[in-house]
Amino acid sequence: MKSLDSLLNPLLKFLDQYYAKLPALPKGGKDFLVKAAPWYAVIFGVLGVIGVVLGLLATVAGTAAVGMGAAVSGYMPAYGRLAGGMAFVWVALLFALVVSVLELLAFSPLKALKVKGWNLLLYTFLLGFLSALLSNVFYLGAFSVMGIAWSLLWFLVDYYLLYQVKSYYK
Repeated sequence: MKSLDSLLNPLLKFLDQYYAKLPALPKGGKDFLVKAAPWYAVIFGVLGVIGVVLGLLATVAGTAAVGMGAAVSGYMPAYGRLAGGMAFVWVALLFALVVSVLELLAFSPLKALKVKGWNLLLYTFLLGFLSALLSNVFYLGAFSVMGIAWSLLWFLVDYYLLYQVKSYYK
C-alpha cells in the first residue's frame, strides 16, 4: 500500500490545493462523518459482498442457460451484444468485490481514526470512479460523456467529504 500511496500523492496534492479553497463543513458535520465512516464502510462492504455473490450466481446461471440454448431472463442475452460481452461482467464483479473487501478492511482503522482507514476509503472511491469510467466506455458500447461527467462529479464530491475529515486521521 505504501507504493500506491506514493503514486497517489501527486493527485492528492493537486486536488488538495483546490479543496483547501472550498468552504469547510461545520465541525458537527465533520464529527458526524468521522463517526459514520466506519459504519458506512462495514454496511456497504457487506452489501457489496452480498451483491457480488448474487451477481456471480446470476451470471453463472445465466451463462450456463445461454450455453445450453435455454431461455433466460431478459438481461443475460443482452451482455453478449454489449462491447466486451461477458468479460465486462466478470471485470465489473471483480471491481465490486475488491471495493467491498477494501470497505470491510477499512472498518477497524476508521473506528480507531487511523490514516490507513482514510486511505482505504480513498481507494474505494478511486476504484469506483475507475469502474464507472470503464462501464461508460465498454459496457455501454459507446463513449458516454454524461456518464463520465457524473462519475467524475461523484468522485469529486466523495473526495470533498474525505478531504474535510482528513485531519481527524493520524
